[in-house]
Amino acid sequence: MKIIFAFLPEIVLTFLAFLILFLEICGLAKKKVCFTIASVGLILLIPCVWMSQDFLGNYLKGAFLLDNYAIFFKFLFVVLIFMVVLLGADFMEERTNYIAEYYFLLLMSAVGLMFMVSATDLMTLFIAFELSSIPMYVLAAYFKKEKTSTEAGIKYFLLGAFSAGLMVYGISLIYGTFGTLSYKALGSIFLVGNISPAILLAMVAIIVGLGFKIAAAPFHMWAPDVYEGAPTPVVSFISVAPKAAGLAVIARFFITSFAGISYQWIFLLLLISAISMLVGNLTALPQKNFKRMLAYSGISHIGYILLGIAASSQIGLTAVLFYITIYTLTNLGAFGVLIMVSRYTKSDEIKDLAGLSRRSPGLALILLLALLSLAGIPPLGGFLAKFILFFAVFKEANPVFQAMVLFAIINSVISLYYYLKVLRAVYFEKPQSEEPITVPAYSAPALYLSVIGIVVLAMMPSFYSWISQMAKLSIFSL
Repeated sequence: MKIIFAFLPEIVLTFLAFLILFLEICGLAKKKVCFTIASVGLILLIPCVWMSQDFLGNYLKGAFLLDNYAIFFKFLFVVLIFMVVLLGADFMEERTNYIAEYYFLLLMSAVGLMFMVSATDLMTLFIAFELSSIPMYVLAAYFKKEKTSTEAGIKYFLLGAFSAGLMVYGISLIYGTFGTLSYKALGSIFLVGNISPAILLAMVAIIVGLGFKIAAAPFHMWAPDVYEGAPTPVVSFISVAPKAAGLAVIARFFITSFAGISYQWIFLLLLISAISMLVGNLTALPQKNFKRMLAYSGISHIGYILLGIAASSQIGLTAVLFYITIYTLTNLGAFGVLIMVSRYTKSDEIKDLAGLSRRSPGLALILLLALLSLAGIPPLGGFLAKFILFFAVFKEANPVFQAMVLFAIINSVISLYYYLKVLRAVYFEKPQSEEPITVPAYSAPALYLSVIGIVVLAMMPSFYSWISQMAKLSIFSL
């Protein structure tokens, strides 16, 4: 009975997904019915995640760990999927008749993400990795009559399959060398500094696989085209959910399993971090498509977050979780505004945001807050998240880390240009149409959640203290 409650969030999500699919088979899955089941079910899922806190422990012979660290990310996944469902309902209903399948794939991908953050065995991790990825490949190509969407799905699938193959190769090298895939067992082995060229190769292969998942440079090739071609509600999900899960896995796996050889993987993470910040920010500068710009912006933010993981300290991990939370809510706010606008303009170009302040002052304000937060302008949440993260890394008193913090600050200044470029169009350019843009009643709460994350949540000391506890009682007590 205990294991059922431990797996309750995953069980409820799977039930919701198959209930929607069953209604579709029976011909009862009307568009509003699917939306109602998904949205109400996700609200009811919150107490399920909360209840699972009473059943912390190892399950499936140590392959699945339910700890506060995993529960934190499961809370985050429920909130972000709920926001995606609310924001994308009208957009998807207007452009496809396959609504039940959309919700099914979205929820099943979330099940895979939840298993990822609880995995403490490399085989369990890989199965969860694929369970979350395959629905995303389909969702990216969901508008099958649109060339850009089909191209996005094919590119996402091909590069995803290649990265998964590399990841399996790395896992096989580890198993062939040590005969175990358990994070904890590997941690005991590597405490004595047991390393060989095969293990270094395995480490690189796994980093490549997870680097693809989080769209870190130079494994980001899929992101700009997938962001541009996939349906915007799908992109809002892809832009945050797999990244949060991938970063959670990187932190848990490397800090737990490779603590004894930390120099090697920390060097790799710092290198990827620097490349991601530079490539993301410089390539975002000339972009004219808003989704492509946000793709490169996301790559740069991954670079910042990897700094916190590389610090491999309690304060660093707390800063990472805080940053991921603020970034998730902020990014969904930016995409939420784009979803509302693109329903009218049928375009995602920056020029189509011109004059938004006249057509919808409320949406323009949300976009202003979101972009300034992403840029790290005080006193918004993005500034506080960056400040805490950079402080945690700088506190390591290592010249390399301190130089990386300086490099990150320079890159944050560079990012101001392309964020302000969008805001100039929103507030100072003439609109192509004077038609007001309205927000559906059920989409408004998702936009309010984003504003709360940007303005209110980051200013609450109790919220940071809660995150600190969720980080403290996870990896470091495994």
